[in-house]
Parts: sequence; structure tokens; C-alpha cells
Amino acid sequence: MNSSLSSLILLLLIPVRNKVQTGRKNNEPEDLTLDSDYSGRVKDEISSSYSTLTISDVRETDSGEYQLMFIMKDGVKHLSSAAVSLTVTVLQLRMNPASIDLTDETVELICDSSCDFTSEDHYIWMKNRQHLRYTQSPKTSVSVSRDADIFSCSLYPHREHPSPSVCISKSGCWDVTYSSRRVCALVGSTVDISSTYTHPSRHTVNKTFWPLPIW
Repeated sequence: MNSSLSSLILLLLIPVRNKVQTGRKNNEPEDLTLDSDYSGRVKDEISSSYSTLTISDVRETDSGEYQLMFIMKDGVKHLSSAAVSLTVTVLQLRMNPASIDLTDETVELICDSSCDFTSEDHYIWMKNRQHLRYTQSPKTSVSVSRDADIFSCSLYPHREHPSPSVCISKSGCWDVTYSSRRVCALVGSTVDISSTYTHPSRHTVNKTFWPLPIW
């Protein structure tokens, strides 16, 4: 074993995304295992020649570059020049074509993400909250009816993290799209919360109203 490695007493893994704000203090790298954002979610396995960082329940905010730091017995620190880039993504379900008319009998669904998964990954397709099928491809075709059917996808075995659902119907679906999902305002100011909506053609909307907010 290399003598310098044998004198190593501590291995730290630190995130260097947003170096000034989140990965460093006084321009010094910080041990992410001590960071409150990672509390209870990280563990590292260390031996004389390797270190493995495990992050559970990953979040989009965990995305960034991670580097290994060595701290020697004499207090000297060595930061690895190479880094590992972690991208945490969410699944998005798209339709092809993006809109449906009365002549469409089938539509293609695409389970999309910013990561390239391997051909060994399996996709889980749900219809009206019931299992529909498994596929190795991120694409599948479904039939279109006049009734509103709700579809979603997930990546096996992470069934508990599905994509946002998509409604498919020849007669239209109940759907609301907000101009912004987050509004910030100063006390005493005026805010506009705008939306557009669609509904099945066999229904007529008599009025709309906004319920009290959920706290």
C-alpha cells in the first residue's frame, strides 16, 4: 500500500455544485455527511483503496458534481481533480400526437426523462391507477375512447415515483393549466393567479370558483 494512503485517517465526499453557496464554507469544501440537507440519507463505505458514497431518497436538488477529498494525519487536504456528475430527474409522460381528434384510434405515449436509461430497464404503465403493462421501451401505444382515461408511467422498481398523469379522451378531459405554479408577492400587493381549463365536450360549465387555499 502507498505510504501516503496508509496515513490517511478520513475520507470525505463533498458536493461542489454551487461551490460558494452549498459545497463550501469560507472557500473550504465541506463534508456532505454533516450537511442538514443530506441528514439520514447518506452513508459512505471506506477501505484502504476505495470509497463508495450512497445517497438514498435522492432529490432534484442533489444534482451536481461530487468529488472525493483526502485528509491526512498531518491535516493536509487533497481534493480529487476528477468529479462525478449526478443528475436527478423526474419522468415526464408525452403524447404523440400531442392532441387528439375524433378520428384517432390509438396514440403513442412516451415516458421521457433527462437521463438515458439502459435497455435492461423496464417501464411500468398505469391506466386509471391500474397496472396496464410492462415494456422495455419508453414508448407504448394505447387505444383512444370517448371516456376519459388517465395514464402514467414509472421505472421499475420505482412504482412509487410515477410521472405526472396524462388524460386521454376523444371527447376531452377535465384539466386545468396554471400560468405559473408558484407566485410570490409582498404584503399588501395584488396578485393574479391565472389558468386555462378544458372539459369533456358533453359537459357544459355553468360557473367556476376558487376554493379556500390549502395550508
